[in-house]
Amino acid sequence: MALDEQVPLNATDQLQLVHLYLAIGHWPHARDSLQALLANHDDRIADLAFGVSSMLAHGEDSGMVVQWLDRLAELGADSRLVAELRARMQVSRGEFETALELLSTAVQTATDAADVHQLALAADDIAGKLDLSGRTSLARPFAALAETLYRRLAEERPADVLLLARPLGSHWRPGEASGLRAQAWRVGAPDQAALTCVDLLRSGRASQDDFARVRERVESSVADNPESAELVFQLANIRHLQGDYAAAEELYRRTIELAPASVLACNELAMLLVLLDKNQVEAPELIDRPIE
Repeated sequence: MALDEQVPLNATDQLQLVHLYLAIGHWPHARDSLQALLANHDDRIADLAFGVSSMLAHGEDSGMVVQWLDRLAELGADSRLVAELRARMQVSRGEFETALELLSTAVQTATDAADVHQLALAADDIAGKLDLSGRTSLARPFAALAETLYRRLAEERPADVLLLARPLGSHWRPGEASGLRAQAWRVGAPDQAALTCVDLLRSGRASQDDFARVRERVESSVADNPESAELVFQLANIRHLQGDYAAAEELYRRTIELAPASVLACNELAMLLVLLDKNQVEAPELIDRPIE
């Protein structure tokens, strides 16, 4: 093959090119490469779904997206997936009632818990993004749908109460979420319960009493499971959020002792050291450590 001979890229190469452009933040080139890929290879469900999701994530809901969605349906893609993507497209176009109806209809035809879970996550994600953009009134119906679905899942599997606690706390009803947190500690794994509770503390709606209760719970769990890197890490996060930086630093260091490859713990400790203008040499070393 001559060096100057041009060989068309196959589907795999084209997809890698799309991911490369996305990784460097060059959406126009990624979009063009994506359109070229799907113009020649529109028979792969995963690529079509990726294409629709990527376009919508970048605020593009043109006729091309509709064409890809129709093609997904023609290929027999999972009906839940198609409904979710169509709903997200309608949200992008400002057709919120239509989007909610699409999700609600998909729920009625969902045949297993996994589909219900994915639809709940979609509704919750849409609600969260609308809320963050200041459109709280538009977010509420989606949050209500997510709550209904999470409750349904929690009834079938009590440990899934963690799913319900998160949206209640992060949106508008942290009081009820507090009660669910207590239930989560009884029925769920301690590390997952701790993760959910700390996420709620980050929501900006938690009271000092909430902080105190969660901290007490996590400290008790750490005492029972001193070798759990996840529990120690979440206790470090609580101390960090409370402004107890000395304790947070000590706990982050303990987490790294238990899990040396923990990217999150190394990054959190590095940022804390920079915040405190302390040990500037160690901070970049911490960031590089998990890579080595």
